[in-house]
This record gives sequence, structure tokens and C-alpha cells, in this order.
Amino acid sequence: MRILFINRVMGLWRGGGENFDLNLAYSLKRLGCEVEFITGCLKKRILYPVREFSTKYVYTPYLGIINKKLKIKMPGFGKLWILDMVWWGKKVLKNLGLYIKEFDAVWVLGLPDLAYNIQKYYKIPVGVRFPGPPDKLWYKIIRKLPLIFANGDAYNQLQFISPSNLIYLNPGVQPPPRYMKLTEIKSLKSKLKISNRDKILLFVGRLVPIKNLPFLISGFKKMKYKINTLKLLIIGEGPEKAKILKLIDKYRLNNDVLLLGYIENKELWKYYQISDIFVLTSNYDNFPNVILEAMINKLPIVATRVGGISLQIKDGINGYLVTPNNIDVLVEKIVTLLYNEDLKEKIVKYNYKYVQRNFSWEKSGEIVYRKFYELKTYIKR
Repeated sequence: MRILFINRVMGLWRGGGENFDLNLAYSLKRLGCEVEFITGCLKKRILYPVREFSTKYVYTPYLGIINKKLKIKMPGFGKLWILDMVWWGKKVLKNLGLYIKEFDAVWVLGLPDLAYNIQKYYKIPVGVRFPGPPDKLWYKIIRKLPLIFANGDAYNQLQFISPSNLIYLNPGVQPPPRYMKLTEIKSLKSKLKISNRDKILLFVGRLVPIKNLPFLISGFKKMKYKINTLKLLIIGEGPEKAKILKLIDKYRLNNDVLLLGYIENKELWKYYQISDIFVLTSNYDNFPNVILEAMINKLPIVATRVGGISLQIKDGINGYLVTPNNIDVLVEKIVTLLYNEDLKEKIVKYNYKYVQRNFSWEKSGEIVYRKFYELKTYIKR
């Protein structure tokens, strides 16, 4: 089976939705499928080339750049983001031509109008995955889609819109190639100028307003009064970088908060394994893959009680949940874990078994393959 993946921002930046698509594509390839991608790019530059698969790049101005200047209050990127998706999707549809006929199925990330038009004009199986709850503007067209994939909070909300064609699809989690030796941990810490006696908090994600990094950094500042030997690693890129650097400088945390930029998955596991606690302070997250990555790399987690995170973390059982912007509780939960090795070990063991039992890219790939095959058979009738 030949499958075309269409992802608006894969060539512009990498987040949970993009990593999901790449890992699912690998899984389908292992099942014998041929996979290609279509994604967006800048006018004269591809920020994140898709080296793993044959890829076509389609340019329209990225309106998401303007969104960083807007105050976002909802899970998603607002009406400007919708306009961007429609504009780019129309150009993709215009350029598909005979190319689309080379494929047996199409996987689309969060572009319901494009998916509907591909299904309508080309009579080819199309599946749409929503990485977060869709805007109400899409509800009417979502009900016309033949195949919808979602998980976490997005799935819960989509159940009320279009339950008949909705499939629950978990992400997988990629186990690390190995667990680092003590000498390797010391070596990487030394490279980062971190002492072996330091405790390390880790954040992985895009540097965007919805991740609420000022909350994390403010909490970290307060923690430093309790635990002087504390470091914070921030891994990711995004439009909030300058603002975060300014806040770090204001709090005089330049030697304690390290912005490491974007780190590819083939190296990312090492940074999980040198850390002591994973912290996620989002204002909203659907079902973040980074929590699963932290679990498989044997890290306890403190995260905000928003979106679908409470589907991953049961407060006090396999981690701690805090209310966004409640600095005192954030500090309390992190300090509790840092000083209670028995509790930390109990949580780590629970989470490791949980992800191994419930999250597999192979299973996810098999579900998608089977649903595409069934839909293809139905269309041919």
C-alpha cells in the first residue's frame, strides 16, 4: 500500500503532531507500505527537511508567525491558524493532479477541508488525525469525513461531534536504544557544565505561549531558595525564546537554566536519562508524547492538570498534577519527589510498565493499515 502523509508544518517546525506522523510513517513502512510526505516550507528555506521520506514542499506564507503576537486563550491557534490551513490546503489540492493517483490512501493531520476534497474529487481513502480538539467551524465538515483518528482530550470532544467514524489511536513510544552507564551520564553532565551532585529538571517542547514556560521558570526561581544544587534543561525551539531568555536574565538564572534548542530524537533520550524529574507546565495539552517519553526513560513527572494530561497522570499515583500558575504547589510537588527516593522509584516502575503495556507504534500502524484497507475495499464496491 502506498500512503501519502500531508502535514502543514512538518517542514517549518517539529511538535508532537509532527513526531507522531513520522513515527507512524516508520511503523507503516515496517509493515511494507511505501510512504511519502507533502509539507509546508518558507519561501526560500526549508527549516526542518524531512530526510526520512521522499517529500514535496508546498509554499504559502505561514500565518502562524503572526499568532505569536496574539493572546491565545484556547487549545489551538485561533482563526488565523484556520485561514492558514485553508489557504495552504487549497494550494496542495491544486498541485495534486495526477500525483495523487499513485497512492492507495492519504493521511492528513488536522486539515478536514482538504481531506474532504481529496475524498470527494479523487475517491481515495483518507484519514484525518486531530492532534487537539477541532474548532467549531469544522464540525459540519467533520461529520462528512469517512475516517477520523484522535486520542486524549481531542477524542473525548470529537465523540460528541462524529462518533460513527471516530477511531481511538494512541501514539506509540520509542524505547531508548539503551540505558546509559554512570560514566556516560557523568560525561554528558560534564559537557553541559553540570555537577554530579546537581539535581536536574527537564522540559521538552516548543517554546510557545501555550507551554507556559514563565510559570516553570518562576517556580524554578523559588525552588532555588530551597535546593541550591538545581538545574533546569529546556529543550525545544519557538517564538518565545527571546522572552524566555529575557526572563532568565531578569531572575539571574543564566548559570542554572540551560536552553539547549531542538535536539533530534536519536539524541534526545540521553537528556531524559541524565535528568531527575520531567516537568510540563502547559496551559493546554491534548495528550503529550513527551510524557510517555519521560515514562519510558524512567523519569517521574510533574505536570499541569489540563486537557488530556489527566488521562496520562493520576495525581499522587504515577506523578503529580498541579493547577496552572500555582507556583507554591509546583514547588512543593517537585521538592517532594527530589527528597523521596522510595516514592520516586515506585512512580518510575509504575510508569515504565504502563507505557510498555499500552503504547506501541506497531499496534498503531496496524490499526491505520487495517482501517485504510477496509475503506479502500468499501470505496471499490
